Amino acid sequence: DKKQLFSIVTSTLKELGFKHWKPSVWRRTGTEISDRVYLQRSCYSNLYYYHYGYIINNLPTLSGTYCHTFGDIDLSLYKKIAKVLDLENDLSDGERERDLQDLLLQIVPATIPMNTEKELKDFLLKEQLNLSIDVMDYLKIKLTSEGYKDVDE
Repeated sequence: DKKQLFSIVTSTLKELGFKHWKPSVWRRTGTEISDRVYLQRSCYSNLYYYHYGYIINNLPTLSGTYCHTFGDIDLSLYKKIAKVLDLENDLSDGERERDLQDLLLQIVPATIPMNTEKELKDFLLKEQLNLSIDVMDYLKIKLTSEGYKDVDE
């Protein structure tokens, strides 16, 4: 059930330095960059979607958003975590707990390695994820016909 799912996520993310912040959001606050993990409930079934993102601490958060930019995970891992977060499938409570803990311990350290604005900027330039104009201006990133580039280059 939802209560057990959130309990598993909370205890697992606590090991990685996250605190339960809002009903479906966990955060880890750094000096320059803070990380968010959140679960979004499907409107159509008892399924949750896994999301994570980054907050640039010196950049005001846009109204109604939890993150300035979102991360990306490997499709095969996303499919595995989606199965575990589907509360309508036939996984036993023990299987769901074990699989969710294992997946979070794999995904979170691999996908949230940012501590500084420079590390985040380098990551965003490499990964070419969607960025808001506020983030582009703050990190001095421009959009060209070849993708995102550092303004200083």
